[in-house]
Amino acid sequence: MTRACRALIDWAFAEREMSRAEWWAASGNTRIIASARRLGTTRDGVLRQRYPYRGLRHDSEVWSVLAQEWPPAGDRSAVTAGDRAEIDRLMGLFMDSFTNTGGRCADLRIIRELFVPEGRIISNVGNDPVVMDLDAFVEPRRKMLTDGTLTEFSEWEVSGRTEIFGSVAHRFTEYRKSGVRDGARFEGHGHKTTRFLRTRAGWRMSSMARDDEPDRLPE
Repeated sequence: MTRACRALIDWAFAEREMSRAEWWAASGNTRIIASARRLGTTRDGVLRQRYPYRGLRHDSEVWSVLAQEWPPAGDRSAVTAGDRAEIDRLMGLFMDSFTNTGGRCADLRIIRELFVPEGRIISNVGNDPVVMDLDAFVEPRRKMLTDGTLTEFSEWEVSGRTEIFGSVAHRFTEYRKSGVRDGARFEGHGHKTTRFLRTRAGWRMSSMARDDEPDRLPE
């Protein structure tokens, strides 16, 4: 579905010369929202209790991308469709593993499947980088996302640029996040750089480094 929507947006901007594409989704529909994130759209906001369904009123999320933000199809020609789709999928699964919105349970176990066993994740937010193996990264975050410390949390890609060189690849990501920590709602954004290796089992992440901007309260 993501590939089909990418082709449709290519057509809308290149052929129809449209300036903006919108993606509307029910707030609890995590699979559809994950597709919106993989496309690089930005969440504009939430329309609360917008529509009735089965006796209840539900929220709608509005996501969008502007023509000047959308990479031309030619810029993606060096990357095969299959490789790009697989790297898109891995990054989407990584981002989605933290989601615990709408009563959903975050499942960080998949991170061990996305990375090679020797994978490393680096936080370069403070003065000194913190280098973690997969267990050191997963366990404290699993605890926060399941013990009530961090609720209604999600993070998503705003944009991603992938480069593939034979059996290695690199992806530079801008992402955003939001949630409730210790009862206070917050929003934030940052950047990740991720390296991938082509293995016998397919593409796998080998390392990831991130740099976050300070979290802030919504305006």
